[in-house]
Amino acid sequence: MKSLELVKELLDKYQKENDDKYLNLALAHFYRWYEVDYPKKSKLPIISNNLKIICDLLVLCKNQVLHILDEVFIQVLCAYCLILHEEKGDVSDWLNLIYGSIIYNTIYINHAFDGYIETASNSLLNTNHIITTSLKKTYNLYQQFKSFNTFIAKYPNYPRLKAFIRSKLGEIKEYLYAFYYPDNLLSLGKESIKLSSNNDFYTLKPDKTLFIYPHVISLHQKDYRFTYQHYYNENNKFYDNISLTLYFQKMFLLLPNEEKCLVTINGYNYLHDESQINKAEIVSVKEEVGGILITSINELYPETTILSHIMCLDKHLFLFFDIDSINKQTYGINLYLNPKLTLRTSDTSVTLYYLQEKQLSLNLIYSSIPMFFKEYDSNQVTFEGQGKKENIIFHISVGDVNDDIKILPAENEYRIMINNEKFYIISKRRYT
Repeated sequence: MKSLELVKELLDKYQKENDDKYLNLALAHFYRWYEVDYPKKSKLPIISNNLKIICDLLVLCKNQVLHILDEVFIQVLCAYCLILHEEKGDVSDWLNLIYGSIIYNTIYINHAFDGYIETASNSLLNTNHIITTSLKKTYNLYQQFKSFNTFIAKYPNYPRLKAFIRSKLGEIKEYLYAFYYPDNLLSLGKESIKLSSNNDFYTLKPDKTLFIYPHVISLHQKDYRFTYQHYYNENNKFYDNISLTLYFQKMFLLLPNEEKCLVTINGYNYLHDESQINKAEIVSVKEEVGGILITSINELYPETTILSHIMCLDKHLFLFFDIDSINKQTYGINLYLNPKLTLRTSDTSVTLYYLQEKQLSLNLIYSSIPMFFKEYDSNQVTFEGQGKKENIIFHISVGDVNDDIKILPAENEYRIMINNEKFYIISKRRYT
């Protein structure tokens, strides 16, 4: 039992039900952990998390005027704070070190751990990149910042640290709002969590509908959401991925996927390691009338370039893929659909229905090579084709939309016409 998660669960029950038996059980489990597992070597995240739990237990004991196990608390706090001070941790570890040090100073020896507080505070204040590409980690960090902000407000010192925490709380909150959906849903990649009706994001009313971050673009329009996320897959460190999410009338239509790339080569994700050339990035985001145009590029080994244009216009989504390789390869375009929807397919199109109501229509409207439709399971559809230099265009309409769409390919650009009224031009230039 290297982790003290059971102690944390008991403390949560104690605070909810105010029953002393849970506090007594937490103390018993903590002491058993001390006798059996301490000081066995643990990874830094476990030490950091355990320090926070132990401090929470200590504070509750002192609030109840329980002066027991002080020698144990002092020994563990001194050891764990020293480890976090000497090791190269991250933002979460620095917050826990400051928390543990202030608790120790307050309960045991005043100013004893001031040096730890100063070092960890400086590390925090010099950190620019708080937000990570992992939504779950970012949300957990937001929760930790909230808790720490409430804690540090009780102390008259640390004005710079307090200002920093408040600033980053607002920054992370707005970032997460890009993944907040009607009906109080917060999307954390493949997982979505249901929040209470009075959650932090419900009361947030930003004056913008387009959220642009280094790896995320999200468009909010009433009951419609479009999110483009480009992330480095942490479960499989050898490939980058693009995730497209469409949400309409309280239902996800396109789902994010973490196992397969939006574009696969020869049936596989495009793998790379440090010895291979791989450059994957969003190179531009342009606001269009009623939408956005996102351009990204992947320079892959071996000598393959994928230039992607994603254009979202109200309830129309256009996917442009310009692929250039020195080798003939099989390319797959993979989209992941809500399995609750009913699919009707043809060789070049997929239409999705929910209770007989049309929700989404996906059409292959242009390809310079023959593309073949595949349906692997109830929610993954793939179009495949072979070649070296390919231009592929998909059109997705959301809801029961029957607009007339025309694509007029030219040598260096794409021209889109909607209902013979709206006209858009997209450049094919390589951005390299």
